[in-house]
Amino acid sequence: MAAIAVNVALLGVIVKRRIDGRRKRKVWIKNWLQRRPNNNVLHMLSKELLEEDPMSYRNFLRLTNSQFLYILSLVTKDIAKQETFMRDSISAQNSILLLAMCDARYKFTYINVGANGRVSDAGVFQQSSLCRAMQAVHNSLNFPKPQPLPGQNSEVPYVIIGDDAFPLGKHLL
Repeated sequence: MAAIAVNVALLGVIVKRRIDGRRKRKVWIKNWLQRRPNNNVLHMLSKELLEEDPMSYRNFLRLTNSQFLYILSLVTKDIAKQETFMRDSISAQNSILLLAMCDARYKFTYINVGANGRVSDAGVFQQSSLCRAMQAVHNSLNFPKPQPLPGQNSEVPYVIIGDDAFPLGKHLL
């Protein structure tokens, strides 16, 4: 019986140390994310996130606001929509999707601009010429032959790194 009491006491001390040792968070969720149910993501990006957290805005778009506005100015006349009696149009800013790829020196090697804003990132990629080229049997993108990593013997393919919107593939992580 005494052994059980000692074990229970030790367990209590361990649990208390773990609880006390946890890092106290200043903010559990960023303010702009708390408003997500009330506004769509595009509205949050174009208005709230840019004003409240410019670094998160740049991280999300991988562009500064001036770069985004420049690209938008190039395509606005081509993607602008007109109001109809059936529904209001959305602005060019809220209807543009940009799919782009850069090399290790940040030089654009592929750009697909102007996909409908209602299409998901994965959908834009699936419909892109880049996706078709990656799925082609012949190496139309001219990927180098697989090579071993430094200090290794097994060969690994060259790959394009994407985020979680892109499917895993032989040349896509």
